[in-house]
Amino acid sequence: ADCQETVEVEVEILRRISIWDSCIQLTDAYTNGLFSYIIMEKCDGSFLSAIKNMPDITEKTLADLLRQALSSLCCIHAVDVVHRDVKPDNYLIKNGIVKLCDFGMSEILDKDQPALTGCFGTAPYMSPEMLMQREYGVKTDVWS
Repeated sequence: ADCQETVEVEVEILRRISIWDSCIQLTDAYTNGLFSYIIMEKCDGSFLSAIKNMPDITEKTLADLLRQALSSLCCIHAVDVVHRDVKPDNYLIKNGIVKLCDFGMSEILDKDQPALTGCFGTAPYMSPEMLMQREYGVKTDVWS
């Protein structure tokens, strides 16, 4: 896929997931000559930094934050989006809400393409089926 097509897919995905607070929100997207711009909501910071800055975090609070992170996967999978790069760095936090971001490697499954192939993402977080060049679907995100 060329760069323009990749941007178009990412924008389509951001529009699909905009109904959920657990996913980064698209503010605007436009092309100006050779450049495409995707403008997203501003968050407070990274998920990992937020946890590190809570030295007295309780097990209950941590469990809630992790539940939110997993909930975002349920949301994107409900609209047939496979993220393909789920990792701690791709979670942000805003006002205590964990948000999945960085959909640049994501794809949309459909009846013509019920499974994906190819290696995408960050090696330590890739699923075995991805690394073995086998077909995969939304479960590849859960492995991460």
